[in-house]
Amino acid sequence: MEDAGGSPPRFVVRRERLTLAVAAPLAGLFLASAVSWPWLAAGLPGALGDLTPPGVALLAVVAFAGAFAIRRRLPIALLTWPPAGQGAIVLLTTGLLAREGGELAGLAALIAYAVIYLFVLVFAISLSRHGAALPVAFVALFVSTQAFRFPVFETAEPALERAALFTLAAALLALAELAAVVWAARRFVTAPEDRALRAAALLVGVAALHGVLACWQGPLLVGELSAGAAGGQALRWLGLVVIQVGLIWAAVRVRRAFAHFERTEYVPAAAVEQRGEREAKEAAEQRGEARFSPTQERREDRRERRMGTRPTRRKRRRR
Repeated sequence: MEDAGGSPPRFVVRRERLTLAVAAPLAGLFLASAVSWPWLAAGLPGALGDLTPPGVALLAVVAFAGAFAIRRRLPIALLTWPPAGQGAIVLLTTGLLAREGGELAGLAALIAYAVIYLFVLVFAISLSRHGAALPVAFVALFVSTQAFRFPVFETAEPALERAALFTLAAALLALAELAAVVWAARRFVTAPEDRALRAAALLVGVAALHGVLACWQGPLLVGELSAGAAGGQALRWLGLVVIQVGLIWAAVRVRRAFAHFERTEYVPAAAVEQRGEREAKEAAEQRGEARFSPTQERREDRRERRMGTRPTRRKRRRR
């Protein structure tokens, strides 16, 4: 990403390290849940909601890296860093409030997510000067970061049989989604300009697919797994993706429309006609076919009559 002045980025990512650069912050989000799994399953002290000290440290590192990426001029290869940093802040907030329960904790998590998404929206709109594909991809990556945290079913209430197998299945699903997001993000980074929007749509599709694949996790964690509960979970996630991506798409279109109005100069119709006549006259003079205007012809006729001569045949023909 270039800065507003268009100066080149300070960092250059080699092509052989592109996948690592794209995957590093997203892998940090997954590892935050992976290292918390045995801690929470063993019931060790020091857990903060659904987070453990190692998980909090990893999320803090990702959040710091995202803030660093926003403040510095970084290449497009590090596109995943800012949304991963914002996603880490969301995971920290919701993870700390996960064990509190009650409507107050849910409302606090919703407010925190809305505030962070507002920042993401403003930042994505600022990227619209590079086209619509970049802000759409940015928001899709931010939404996808919420799929890399998986629940630990050993802590479910009521207790579940074979809870470790369910946690393993959720972890493998999150790992597969991580690989899919990295693949789609790499395709977007390397895509030519005329295919960037298609690559951004691929990122949106991967983000939306999480709602279908992981719809069983939330209801099972609270002991209310059913077809209706899973379907409702999937619809809520799909609605979240559609609203967030649709909102940034509409905001980008409105911003570009206003930018077009600012660049468009109003010219009255009379001025347009005069300009057309002037251009036609200049073109005729360049071809050597300039003609006298009626006013000029009448003046020349009067001058010739005063001199006792008649208008020439060429002038009579012109009349």
